[in-house]
Amino acid sequence: MAIPVEPTLANIGAKTPAGPAGSADHKRDGLQTAHLKAGPPRSLDGTRHGVADAYAKAAEPMRLAPERIAVAKKDGLRRPKVRTAGGTGVSRVAQSQAIGARKLDLTNDMKDLLLSIENRYGPLAAKKDTIGLDWEKTKADFLKRAAAQKSVEDYYFLVAELLAKFNDAHVTISLPSSRKYSLPLQFSFVDDKIIVNYVDTANFPTNVRCPAIGDTLVAINGRVPEEFQATEPTFNKSGNPLTNMSVFARVLSDLSEARGVRLDKFPDKLALSFQPVGGGALYDCNLAYKKEGVGLIDRPVDAVDEPLQEKELIGGSSGQSAFEQPVRQSGPDPVDLSAKDWASLRHTAGMLDKIHQLFNLETVLPLAVTSEMSAKASASVGKKVEIGHREPLFVLPQDFKEIAPPEQARAFLNANNFFAGTFTRHGMKVGLLRIPTYMPQNAATLLYGLRYYVGKLQAQTDCLIIDQMDNPGGSVTFCNLLIKSLVGHLDDSKHLRFAVSPSQSFLRQLAELLDFVKENKAHALSPEQQKRLLADLNENFDKVYEAYEEGRNLSDPISLKPFDDFADIAIEKQSAVVRKMESKIKGGLGVDVSQPQNYSRPVFLLTNELDFSGADATPAMFQDYERGPVVGVHTAGAGGTVEVFSHRAATEYDYRLTTSLMVRRNNGLVENHGVTPSVHFALTAQDYKDGFKGTLDRLLSKLGL
Repeated sequence: MAIPVEPTLANIGAKTPAGPAGSADHKRDGLQTAHLKAGPPRSLDGTRHGVADAYAKAAEPMRLAPERIAVAKKDGLRRPKVRTAGGTGVSRVAQSQAIGARKLDLTNDMKDLLLSIENRYGPLAAKKDTIGLDWEKTKADFLKRAAAQKSVEDYYFLVAELLAKFNDAHVTISLPSSRKYSLPLQFSFVDDKIIVNYVDTANFPTNVRCPAIGDTLVAINGRVPEEFQATEPTFNKSGNPLTNMSVFARVLSDLSEARGVRLDKFPDKLALSFQPVGGGALYDCNLAYKKEGVGLIDRPVDAVDEPLQEKELIGGSSGQSAFEQPVRQSGPDPVDLSAKDWASLRHTAGMLDKIHQLFNLETVLPLAVTSEMSAKASASVGKKVEIGHREPLFVLPQDFKEIAPPEQARAFLNANNFFAGTFTRHGMKVGLLRIPTYMPQNAATLLYGLRYYVGKLQAQTDCLIIDQMDNPGGSVTFCNLLIKSLVGHLDDSKHLRFAVSPSQSFLRQLAELLDFVKENKAHALSPEQQKRLLADLNENFDKVYEAYEEGRNLSDPISLKPFDDFADIAIEKQSAVVRKMESKIKGGLGVDVSQPQNYSRPVFLLTNELDFSGADATPAMFQDYERGPVVGVHTAGAGGTVEVFSHRAATEYDYRLTTSLMVRRNNGLVENHGVTPSVHFALTAQDYKDGFKGTLDRLLSKLGL
């Protein structure tokens, strides 16, 4: 299946030296007094003031072009001056009529969403090159269709259709509905076809032929799967064609209206036609969806609404961060640390949360996400696969020996974020490290868990396979720490950068981080560390602020190195707590996790098309550092960071937008393209049919092991 040609970043501006009035301190003072200026205006009818595409239109790859920077600054794609309240999509009509009864105005409601997208959606200009999106035409079409809507329910799904146009796994909607449809089986897309990989036989109708694992789905309600997929816009929004088909195969048996699938008009039953895995005549299987939950509450557009409450004008939310959760211990005999120690760990988690809020690499998918492989039903065949499964799909060798910390330290060392072990292959000791998600269980102690597993694998193996297949992404700090453990130190010339949407919220959070470093209240930083961090963070701030002043959609790419340095310092401050923890564990850990642990032997990184966001970033960095071969198939191409917005106007829903673009070493973009492996390896229908018994052997042979 064709994957989009890798795009590259071009003409997004460059930093110029600022005079005294443009210093970072002066700019942060401006933030505190809310005097930041918006960029030159652009109206929703498409009229621009000196606008030229910020991205090259020629077939040649897009690159940063220093000699054309002046043109880019003058004519680059600009954000509209008119901003929604807090970037949340609260409509002007809603605000003006907040004191009295009002009628629904879906045209202005749509205008507010479009303005929010133009203000905050970082990859907007790039979408013309990556997926051929004509934004001006799309705006006009959806404004016209919004005006023609007869009910709120119709309009909600129009919004879902609009967001699906960006073909971006980060761009999702959360509608006020709990309605779900499910089938007692699961599908996967392999070998360019959709096959059955799991059947819940306990809940399968007895009067219908039960498909076998590996049987191919050839028709849905009389249409080939690709045609049926095209009937629902939200089935085609996850990144690239391969990822879209894989997500469609998975969600077909597990549909959620909250994610934008219109279930009140979706077929109640599916007439499925299958080709038996061993050949033979086609057979039919008619299945009715199991329904649960409450759908959207509809109303006609001309109904009179209640007065808008003040709280509805308050918008914007980045969601509760996993970093805000306190470190928790579990198990029969958890490590006994003092309240002061736990408070110190929570403080570290809070410091790391500052980075996570700036660079959120977590994807909300229309797929089941779990930290464990789905429990096998009392009567089922095959293996039900969910995103974020902790253990590998493939069956492990008989001599596989799991590396696991003592029960006392499992929570402290983030054991649920890893699955590791060793086995022998032709006299060689092979290590396996499975990373199901890049969202840490406990942010403050993540580094020590990583050090534990890396230290054990370094001591016990000759080479290492890192398996990150089916990974929904998560924390940029996690990605950075993993890469650092493989390369020793981060190199700014090779490391991933981000061109960010220069919003007030990003600037404010970055300014708060600068103030945190400047104040250094807990004396966590040495004078030298403080000086270096301030210089690097100020350089990033200047780039983002300059883009904001000029009204550009994206800043110059900013470095992640100061954020990594900040995370390192925050985590290293807990070394005393870690040593105390180690002393309380019977038999010890066998690895000094208070000290850096690096893996220096050959490494292979295993990917697939259901790797998103942080799981796009990690193989991109792994490849750019030339640490070893990426093995598998294209990642999804969720190539940026994400923010959550609340729309509370004529309609109410939450949505997520990509607010930056990952920029690789060669200025290439990850968005929609993903990361191309150097060694192709894909799962097959036979793997599913055999329960993945021969998959690892086939992989090892492919790697020459």
